Amino acid sequence: MTRNRNSAPYSISVLGAGTRNRKLKANRLKFMDKTAKISIRLTPRSSKDRFVSKQGDQIKINLTAPPVDGEANQSLIRFLAKSLGVKASNLTIVQGMSSRTKTVQVSGYDQEQLDDMLESALKKIDLKPPK
Repeated sequence: MTRNRNSAPYSISVLGAGTRNRKLKANRLKFMDKTAKISIRLTPRSSKDRFVSKQGDQIKINLTAPPVDGEANQSLIRFLAKSLGVKASNLTIVQGMSSRTKTVQVSGYDQEQLDDMLESALKKIDLKPPK
């Protein structure tokens, strides 16, 4: 028995599905278009999770997690997500997976928005100037 393609019970009109998919892809691309990066100097096995200082474009962060099996990296992503008020899925370590100096990419925000979020997160704490 031969079936007509369009008579299948699960078929969706080709025009509707294609248009919807194109719109979804366009929205994803707009979202992915906005990315910003943060330069971080990480110190694992500290007494508590906190921002330490900001020197130029680099932010120093202390974390309690040890640098074993990526625990410090996971802890960094959770700490930044909570501090900046973004989803952890929007944060990606793009450089320095096994180094103390890392570059974290934030998707969905441009650099200006990210700088504003960082400023507000750093204002909440008392950063002492270096001696």
